[in-house]
Amino acid sequence: MIAKKARMGRISKILFVTVSDFSEVTGGSVATAEMVAAFGRNESIELSVVCAEPPDEIPSKVAENVDEFYYFSGDSEGTVLGHIKEQANMAPVLRRAIKKEDLDAVVSRYSATSVTPPLLTKAYGKPHILLIRGLAHDRMRYGYILKKIFWMNVRLADRLYVAFKEIKKETKKVRKPSQTEAEYFTNAVDPEEFSPTSLEKARKSLELGLEKDDFVIGFVGSLKDRHMIEKLLLTVSNLNDVNALIVGDGPERGRLEELVRKEGIEERVTFTGNVKHSEVDRYISACDIMYGVVHPDIPSNPIKCYEYLASERPVITSNKREFEFVSRIEVGKTIDTIKMDEVRSAIQDLRSLTREEILNMGKRGREYVLENHTWDELPRMVLGDIEDIGI
Repeated sequence: MIAKKARMGRISKILFVTVSDFSEVTGGSVATAEMVAAFGRNESIELSVVCAEPPDEIPSKVAENVDEFYYFSGDSEGTVLGHIKEQANMAPVLRRAIKKEDLDAVVSRYSATSVTPPLLTKAYGKPHILLIRGLAHDRMRYGYILKKIFWMNVRLADRLYVAFKEIKKETKKVRKPSQTEAEYFTNAVDPEEFSPTSLEKARKSLELGLEKDDFVIGFVGSLKDRHMIEKLLLTVSNLNDVNALIVGDGPERGRLEELVRKEGIEERVTFTGNVKHSEVDRYISACDIMYGVVHPDIPSNPIKCYEYLASERPVITSNKREFEFVSRIEVGKTIDTIKMDEVRSAIQDLRSLTREEILNMGKRGREYVLENHTWDELPRMVLGDIEDIGI
């Protein structure tokens, strides 16, 4: 790989830093793995990675595209103190990587307790490009301390990339006047991982009991309160000609299954449990439309919506800046509030279309995502930053 890159001209040496364990299949770990793979396959980048030591095998797309890994013990136990310990474990590993590699830049994914990357990159005079994908510190204990950590991360970064409007608003409050304004890099997909399949073929192969003419709305992700799946299921209970396919697992599953029994819609709602990430596109393809809204109190930019569209399925999502294109190019419906009447109206509007019209919406969605939301765009933007910074 390095020999191939050497023929392409100047190579930038980048160190990517994250607390993620790439063997996990959570949304955050999967997204980070996609970013790392995109940096690694860029012909102008030689990539090293500092990350949590994985207990299991990591995706080949990550392993094959990274020149060197530096592992630290990443068992945070999900507590703030555990996360701080994790940062302490990272410190000697990151120091060793910085001293060993002749780096052009350090790219790190922000976490609520990120103290090691900003401090060590500053101490060793390395340009630091910070990726902020969420605001989890707003919902954690020790909020005052975590906000100070966020402040430090923002002010010590040479460049900032944010996933949605609310993050950019927070960075504006704390960044130095001399700092460049944060840029958007919302969410993205790897087109190779989300290939559309015909609805009929997907339903036959999965054997979920879905008939050819059933109208199905799907959801893929962790079954947590923040995804507001209850609103979807209650809406489906009032629409006799609509089925739901719920793909994933999580703490809300038992309660949601009980809700389905209480509403008497067991025959129209299917829970699949966890499925392999490589199989997700087939489950999306088995649906007519998809559901992926944003909780009003937990701002985010759901990666699932880009995955839905890459699989050629229209989406119902929240009316957010990041999804303004959904209505503009007619690849689904956006709703202002996540109330049953709005969800119902959006489903009914799409239900009234012919299947051909729905498939055409899906095709437009895939075309748009492939043109505007692939992971490969992020390393290209970072390479531009390296050139602008003059390093």
